[in-house]
Amino acid sequence: MRNSNEHAQMGEIGKYLERMGDHTENILKNIEEVNDAEKAQKKNGKIEDENILYNENLIELFHLVKQNIEEALQAYEEDNHSIAGKVIKREKDVNDLEESIRRTYISNLNKGIGKPSDGILFVDIVSNLERISDHSVKIARHSLGIRYPFTRQVMNAKGEKFVNS
Repeated sequence: MRNSNEHAQMGEIGKYLERMGDHTENILKNIEEVNDAEKAQKKNGKIEDENILYNENLIELFHLVKQNIEEALQAYEEDNHSIAGKVIKREKDVNDLEESIRRTYISNLNKGIGKPSDGILFVDIVSNLERISDHSVKIARHSLGIRYPFTRQVMNAKGEKFVNS
């Protein structure tokens, strides 16, 4: 039974990695569109003051998501519950930052700052990053046995079952 569960887990993790790749492709397409728009603006003599992709919060979101990907894979490969727990907890930071970025961008649009066309690309990038992080959390949960709770129980140092917050 254990072997079939491991195969099922590997299949699911493969799906998550494939979906993460799809979201990454979407981000790359969005970045290309932003760069193309910038080139067109420069060609027409309309240079914007600030590129939306150079947003400090967006860069922080990229870093958090990258960390979640790396640590989720490490947690699964090493069967490391501590690292998996960090990934799951960090997801709250990712979600909070995503929400903050969206609110700030909408507020700026309402104040006449930025262009709606840029905003669509920007929000798409943020959304895809958040989804990549969601898939990282799913991978981390596998190492904790949360996706297949019947295969094993995870205990903390006090002997209590791991509780997902």
